[in-house]
Amino acid sequence: MTISALTFNVLYEGLEDVAVEWPDRVADVAGLIRYHEPTLVGLQECWLGQTDDVRELLPEYEWFGEDRDIGEHTPIGVHRDRTTIVDTETFWLAPDPTDRRPAWDATLPRLATHVTVETKSTGQRLDHYNVHLDVDGERARNESAKILRERFADHDGPVILTGDCNCRPGSRAYEILADGLDDVREHVERPYGPYETYHGYDREKAKRIDYVFASRSLSATTHAVLTDRAANWRSPSDHWPVVARFEPPA
Repeated sequence: MTISALTFNVLYEGLEDVAVEWPDRVADVAGLIRYHEPTLVGLQECWLGQTDDVRELLPEYEWFGEDRDIGEHTPIGVHRDRTTIVDTETFWLAPDPTDRRPAWDATLPRLATHVTVETKSTGQRLDHYNVHLDVDGERARNESAKILRERFADHDGPVILTGDCNCRPGSRAYEILADGLDDVREHVERPYGPYETYHGYDREKAKRIDYVFASRSLSATTHAVLTDRAANWRSPSDHWPVVARFEPPA
C-alpha cells in the first residue's frame, strides 16, 4: 500500500492580522486532510486547542506531540486504519534535548515530534519527525538540522521529516537536512503545483520553506504543493500544504 505524508502550517489562531479566523478555517483544514487521506500528517503553528478541533473533525487520525509550555506544538497525526503506533516522543532542538529554553540564537524554544509506526499492510516500520524551525535564528536552524540529521542516522529503517523549516533550498540548514534525507520534490519526475509553499496571501511574499524529506528507500512517486481552496475561494492558511507519496520498501 502507498504511504503518504502531508505537512501543513495551519497558522496560529488569534493573530491580529489574520483575514479569516480559525473557527472559519478549521473545517477547510480538516476537509483538505480528509480528502487527500495522508497516512501521516505534520502540523505547525498549532495551539493545543486547534489540534483538539482538528481531532474532533478527523476521528480517523490519532494525534501526538507535547507542547512547549505555551500551549503550542508540532503535532503528528497518524491514520488509525493504516498504521500501528510503536513509540512516540517529543524532544527539544537544543544541546540538551530536555532543555525547554531557546537554544543558540533562537527566538523561541523549538521542539520535534517523533512517532514510530508500523504499516498494517506490510508491517514496515517507519519513523516520522515533524518540526517548525526557528524563523529568526540562522544558527539555531543550522544546529537543529544537525541534531535531526544525527537522529536520522540512528534508524535502520526509512525516515520521513515534515516541517516548516523556515529556510530556502541552498541554505545551510537545508543542505544539512538534505545530506541526511532526500528533498522529495527533487526526486520525483513531475512535481505538482507551485514551487513556493508560503504565500502570505501575497504572491510577492511567496517562498519555499515547507518540506517533506524522506529516505530514498521509500521510493517517492509524487510530490504536490496543494493550492486547495474552500468553496468561497478562501485559502485555509498562509502556507500551502505539501503532500508526498511513496512506495514502501520491498
